[in-house]
Amino acid sequence: MHVANTFRRITAHATDELIGSLFWIPLLVSIWKLSREESEVILSWQWIGGLWIAKMTYEVLCLYVLQALPAQHFFGLKIMSTHRPELGLGLGQVIIRVLVAQLKYVLGPAIYFMALFHRQRQHLGDILAETQVVQFNDRAFEPKVRFVMGSVLVYFSLVTNLSKNMDLVSSGMIQREGIAIQFSQSYLKTISATQ
Repeated sequence: MHVANTFRRITAHATDELIGSLFWIPLLVSIWKLSREESEVILSWQWIGGLWIAKMTYEVLCLYVLQALPAQHFFGLKIMSTHRPELGLGLGQVIIRVLVAQLKYVLGPAIYFMALFHRQRQHLGDILAETQVVQFNDRAFEPKVRFVMGSVLVYFSLVTNLSKNMDLVSSGMIQREGIAIQFSQSYLKTISATQ
């Protein structure tokens, strides 16, 4: 087993994110239907939380059974325990890895860019869960520590995503009942004109 190729990991991660986004389709369909009738839609926290839990459950099951998400598996990647690789992934490791991955919604890809600080290419979730992404075939080059590049990417990711989240909070979209989405009248006119 070899440390996973960075480009292969990025490609697999992007594909898995695309697959995971399918869990949000019911929510998007609901928003679309409600937007035709009202100029403001409030998505309840129960709706959002239920879909989020369903997506995390899917990820936990895939990691525990396949030891990879579907695209990672397809690209020949596997997630292994760093302290006892012969036993496979423990359920606790899988849950920690999936929970830490949810920080991407607040911190952005900074948690993944941290992998550039390690020769083993472990990101924040890997470090805390004591896991590592590996590939079965040989690498063309051994991984190098990319401290400067990693620092710049982590910094810009944190600054960008934290400012976006602060804007979201100050916009008034986040309410006690849920997240409020407002539609402009021109948008509603466009929808009704196409029917």
